[in-house]
Amino acid sequence: LLIMVGSVIWALSISKWAPGLEEVRPMALLGLVSGAIFARLPRLSSWPAFLLGMALALTLAVRLLGSLMDERLSSWRDQATELLIRGLIWARVIGSGGRGEDILLFVFILYLLAWVLAYSSAWMVLRHGWAWRPILLSAAIALTNYTYVLPKPTLAFFIFLCAALLLLVYQHVVQRQTEWEAQQIDYPDLLIIRFLSSATMVVGLLIALTALLPGEVS
Repeated sequence: LLIMVGSVIWALSISKWAPGLEEVRPMALLGLVSGAIFARLPRLSSWPAFLLGMALALTLAVRLLGSLMDERLSSWRDQATELLIRGLIWARVIGSGGRGEDILLFVFILYLLAWVLAYSSAWMVLRHGWAWRPILLSAAIALTNYTYVLPKPTLAFFIFLCAALLLLVYQHVVQRQTEWEAQQIDYPDLLIIRFLSSATMVVGLLIALTALLPGEVS
């Protein structure tokens, strides 16, 4: 999960969409850690956990954006107020039919997007045991970034693909083990490690063959 989400965030951080995008990495790390911790607290329901995590994310996002703001805005309160004012101005411009173009707000939204991706992925996998939903969410962001950015982050995409396939294998084996234990069926020790080892070799071979295919058809 860390490698899968991390590859998507890494590709986004080097995409040069805007200055300061390298800070999406700590935002995603906060999302992954908070999502993993909250998912393991059974008494904490989804919405309170999300709101608590979002409060942490907003706090960190404003602090990380401080380096892109006027140096006179030294305190967190001043920086948050500046963002709020920019947001109100942007909303008024959009509401009047204009084009709202504020690079600072764009970066701020990307910070929150990175957090949401990491947090929701950790929550879905560790709380519900879902694999396809976080994979599709990460794939949507990875493919969107890959389509429009130059140069193409091909290495990051292949790392994402490998990690996503291994996550599917892992979750499948875990679900089968749960069923076998419920039915009191014995299974070999270290079954997950055996499956992951085999899956790693197969996935690595498939990705290597895919990488050797020609990129253009004459």
